[in-house]
Amino acid sequence: VGRKALRDQIAAFTDPPKADNDTILSVRVHETLVNNASEITLAGRTITQEFVEEQLKERDGELPESLTSDPDQPPWSITFAKRKPVEINSKDGSFKLTIRGSRYTSGDRSFPAMDIWVAYKIESAADKIRLVRDGEVQIYPPGFVPGGDKKLSVSETSLRRILQKRFGKVFKEIVDIEPLELPDQLAAAGPLPMEQLEACKDGWMAIGWRKKDKSSGKVKDSVAGLEVPLQFVGQQ
Repeated sequence: VGRKALRDQIAAFTDPPKADNDTILSVRVHETLVNNASEITLAGRTITQEFVEEQLKERDGELPESLTSDPDQPPWSITFAKRKPVEINSKDGSFKLTIRGSRYTSGDRSFPAMDIWVAYKIESAADKIRLVRDGEVQIYPPGFVPGGDKKLSVSETSLRRILQKRFGKVFKEIVDIEPLELPDQLAAAGPLPMEQLEACKDGWMAIGWRKKDKSSGKVKDSVAGLEVPLQFVGQQ
């Protein structure tokens, strides 16, 4: 178990959930790992489309279509909020992801702060796991109450349209979880289908993968030379 948090940040206060018996590789992650780490690494930081493209090129990857600009749209950037720039909230069977930006740009145009959040339900069917979006992607200024007396400004309405178009592609209505490809010496054991994706109300998430042949529940640990299930626990 590893910890990495600022003095004013909270951490897990309960034990992690148990790994599924059919998994050979499992990870238990508490929501505070993502929330605290994002504040340490992203708070106040500006990320541009050009920077993301450069990082992907260095890794022989391509920018996902959902993050590219349309031919008639200029490049984008986001400056993350200083507090809770990215936050995950887990509850039984679902989770909510929030992105907080203090400033956005589209070409030479600058826009004010906006919070973006989306909720997903976890579904399992036919030995496969998928995420199903719960409603639309929500985009509003910090503290704004939808349906209240306060109305969005012209600038906020313009930014909201831009972000809805982009993040509607990023956060798809249905996300099918693909099998996990393993690196290096473990590659021959994969790809591993996901067996467990569990979100708990105390903030823990349990993720586990099974062997292609479910009759065998073990994979070789190339370091120790032992055939044992591999488990990782993370909390911040």
